[in-house]
Amino acid sequence: MVRNKTMKVCRELLKKAILDGEKVIISPDPAFKTHINYVWFFEDMTNNLKIQHNFNIKKKITKVSDLLNKKVNLIKLIVKSLNGEYKLIKSNIEFSEICVPWIAVKAYYLIFNSLLILEYLIRCNENFFKSGHKAILEKFKNYIENKEISFNNEFLNRIIPCVDIERWKLPSRYSVKPPRCIDPEIRFKEVIRKLFFYKLQDFQRDRKIDNFKTKKSQELKQNFVKNSTLNLSEFFYWYRIKSNYRDLEFLDKDINTLDFFSFYRSYFNTLKNFYTALRELSNSLAITRVDKKIL
Repeated sequence: MVRNKTMKVCRELLKKAILDGEKVIISPDPAFKTHINYVWFFEDMTNNLKIQHNFNIKKKITKVSDLLNKKVNLIKLIVKSLNGEYKLIKSNIEFSEICVPWIAVKAYYLIFNSLLILEYLIRCNENFFKSGHKAILEKFKNYIENKEISFNNEFLNRIIPCVDIERWKLPSRYSVKPPRCIDPEIRFKEVIRKLFFYKLQDFQRDRKIDNFKTKKSQELKQNFVKNSTLNLSEFFYWYRIKSNYRDLEFLDKDINTLDFFSFYRSYFNTLKNFYTALRELSNSLAITRVDKKIL
């Protein structure tokens, strides 16, 4: 009886800790531990995130594109939807299990449309609203590489060649270590390597390559890796791709509801941090271009 009472008290304390934001994992599944550890890392990296630019922005946009207003309205709808969903989840944590598969998709489209607006404000050309997903990510990454855009967190300023990522030797089972026990440099490399794996999978899928066993497929892979880079800001895109095609590995496992809640909350906070930084950057450009904040 005493033992049962003690266990009940421990469970309640654990639940309170998780609901209060403690980075604690109940479920033993290593795939889930890996994913939530990576999201927790990115959340930490985006905490109090700021983005600066070095563009010489002086020209006014005399005729504002109708597409700008449409994108602004779309972003406001996505933000409203996400805020409403998060509010519902906080009052009913069981709902988080249903919402987790979609948070990566919604998050990415908020970032994607924000990047389209940013590109329009930089270039003053509405044709950039037609940019594809990978194209707009490459433009943003080029700005980082050329130091035209910079973050106040150095991990986000790194552009990593994929040929280097392939050579990394990382500790085994390090991905399941809790945040308090990790070296941020190693965790950063783990996250980037995971994004590289998703990027390579996407290339393989696009080229309809069953495997990389043939000489031709190996040559295609080597050429792709040689000409590819990764930046931590691509996190939202590659997690959205993973959700769209194969789902996240842990969704088929027996995951505790509190862990689903922790994952959703952390992903939501990470998105909020990154979007807020993008919004502030866009608004600073918009004040010059159109004489007002737009987001």
